Amino acid sequence: MIRLVLKNLLITGIITFTLAIVNNDNIVMLIWLRSWMVALTISLFFNVVVFSNSKNRIIGYKNNKQ
Repeated sequence: MIRLVLKNLLITGIITFTLAIVNNDNIVMLIWLRSWMVALTISLFFNVVVFSNSKNRIIGYKNNKQ
């Protein structure tokens, strides 16, 4: 799931950046870069902090169930 989110963020970023370059609008590129970095930081935070703990709990639950 996290790979899907990061893949979608990357694709969205590439498309937006390409459109900003085509329009040659520096302000749009700066706004895009700032927004994309915030989104990437939030995604990585959830991946490392939240989902890593959930994954360990699920693995522990499966091991206890056997």
